[in-house]
Amino acid sequence: MVFKVVRKADLMTYAMKEIDLQGMSRKEQEECIRETRVLSSLDSDFIIKYYDSFLERVSGQECSTALCSAAEVARPSL
Repeated sequence: MVFKVVRKADLMTYAMKEIDLQGMSRKEQEECIRETRVLSSLDSDFIIKYYDSFLERVSGQECSTALCSAAEVARPSL
């Protein structure tokens, strides 16, 4: 799922993609983490800017982990 969020650290608006790693194999989880590393290395006017990612335990669900990426919600230049 993708959410519109405001990050408390800088009060900026971002799009946050949440990926539930529960039920994925270890290899699939590692591929998701590798994808975030690739996204963080990209710098292009044609690709949405990647800012951050984090792993989080989701309360109430045993061993459920979410991988989230925050990217700037940018308006196209005219």
